[in-house]
Amino acid sequence: MTLQKLTRRDFLKLAGLSLTGLAYRPFQGSGDDLDPNRLIRIATNSVSVYSRPDDKSRILYQRTRDELVNVYDEVISEFGPGYNPLWYRVWGGYIHSAYTQPVKIRLNPVITDPDPAGVLAEVSVPLTQSYLPRQKGPWEPVYRLYYDSTHWITGVVEGPDGDPWYKLKDELLEIEYAVPAVHMRVVQHEELTPLSSD
Repeated sequence: MTLQKLTRRDFLKLAGLSLTGLAYRPFQGSGDDLDPNRLIRIATNSVSVYSRPDDKSRILYQRTRDELVNVYDEVISEFGPGYNPLWYRVWGGYIHSAYTQPVKIRLNPVITDPDPAGVLAEVSVPLTQSYLPRQKGPWEPVYRLYYDSTHWITGVVEGPDGDPWYKLKDELLEIEYAVPAVHMRVVQHEELTPLSSD
């Protein structure tokens, strides 16, 4: 068996091809780290990101209200606090689970003719901005609706983006406002029936 002499030029070509092959190799991390639906929403003015899952460790930076943060892992910390030792490992550090809301992003099919008396639906995205529809001029923002909150759909209108938006009834203020229809999951009748007939 004869060994061929590898020239410097051939070596550099081979090394370049090898590195190119590595660039196209998929990341082989744990599946939990790559779940795009592991999100939290910051549910207060701000929370600190710590260097360790310990509120006495160094604060690295802040996250503010309604920011969405990817969660890479859940940690039960030996440093507590005792009443709730759950921390989230996030980009660059750890956030304590207090003042956060686990959320998902689920877009939904649109119903085109809801019962005018009202159809119960829940928000299926981290948050959605509601607007007062206007016949002329821009729609006016009202308030944000948050993940898993429920509201009554009373109709469908064309939104400012040309897509269907649901009209929702605010019984307290006695106004109708609108949100993108794909952000609302209609609650099925079976979900409202008793679990037991006893």
